[in-house]
Parts: sequence; C-alpha cells; structure tokens
Amino acid sequence: MYQDFVLSPVIAGDTNEQLDWRRPLREEFYLRTRHESSPEDAAKIVMKHLRERVTIATLPNPPQDVPGIWLKQITDATGFEIIYVAALRSVGVPARLDSNNHAEFWDGNKWQTAPAPSVTK
Repeated sequence: MYQDFVLSPVIAGDTNEQLDWRRPLREEFYLRTRHESSPEDAAKIVMKHLRERVTIATLPNPPQDVPGIWLKQITDATGFEIIYVAALRSVGVPARLDSNNHAEFWDGNKWQTAPAPSVTK
C-alpha cells in the first residue's frame, strides 16, 4: 500500500507523466497537515489549500502534469484530480485515481472518495 500509493510518483500512468513533483508539494502541504490524526482530516486540509492555489477552468490544452499544474496554478477538472492525488501522497496519505479519474484515499480500512473541490470557474 505505502509503496504503490504513497511513494510512487506515477499517478495517471501516462507515458509523458513527469515524476519530479514530490518536494514542492511536501514543502507546501506538510506543515498544514502534520498534526492531523486521520487521512480524512488531512484530505480536507489539502483540498482547501489546493483549491486556494489552483484554479479549475475549462481550457484548451490545460497542463495535466503535476509540475506544470503547480507552476501555472490552473488546470481542468481532470488535472485537478491528478494534483490532488499527488498532494495527498506528498503528505503520506495513500491516494489514487478511481476508474472515473476522481481522487480517493485509503482511510485505513477502505478506499474513500476524497472531498470534492468546490465551484469550477
């Protein structure tokens, strides 16, 4: 579980996927989540801060790789789910994309849908 859904930098499995995203996300999110005792509480904090930093918009050819999304701070709904999984993993929460490309995390017993982002712009 830890190796596949926390340590692994592969999220979407695309051949063009950039894998060097962990450090900037960990630096951004770790201090906010370090005292949380449950994955769900950490996921809520990650979602809130990520939503403040990254705009979800309908764009032609939005960035879909974690470093590109983080740098430009804008993506579409799919890209947001990708960076959401990366941000959760960066703070030690096992996370993956489900079959519908929505973020989900392991709560210790089962996979649970991660809190959804608010309004799309």
